[in-house]
Amino acid sequence: MTEATRASTAVQILKDITYLDLATVGQDGQPWCSPLFTAYDEKYNFYWVSSPNCAHSRNIAQNPKVGAVVYDSTAPEGTGDGVYMRGNALQVPDEQNEEGLQLLLKRTTEPFLPYDNADYFRGNNAPYKLYKMEVTEFSMLAPDRNPDIEDYVDFREKIDIR
Repeated sequence: MTEATRASTAVQILKDITYLDLATVGQDGQPWCSPLFTAYDEKYNFYWVSSPNCAHSRNIAQNPKVGAVVYDSTAPEGTGDGVYMRGNALQVPDEQNEEGLQLLLKRTTEPFLPYDNADYFRGNNAPYKLYKMEVTEFSMLAPDRNPDIEDYVDFREKIDIR
């Protein structure tokens, strides 16, 4: 598979799959993983809405470094692929939350929250806030891996989808 084909596959996975699994680390050094409904912008920054009281939100407030994966969970066993990411996450300032909320609104089929009302997510007492992951690195499993020899070792190669 060529690099261009792998990049195209990655873009298609991101387009088709709406959930991202976000990995954070707590203040106690323990990992935490959260599946999140997300949308992304033209630079592949990912947006989601969460309570600031959720474990992953508290973890981001302490340590913005995150990892994530979007994988094709619809593929038959042994044939799936995924897009792995590293980056930094942050709570989007209230005055900048409209773009991300509009992206979420466009991606959802049945809105769980009023993404079309930016004021709902503003202020200290807002039950939910908009978050953003700025991706610094994308990767996929290496195309030439041989599971019979490598015993299903996770070899990743960076890809460029921007």
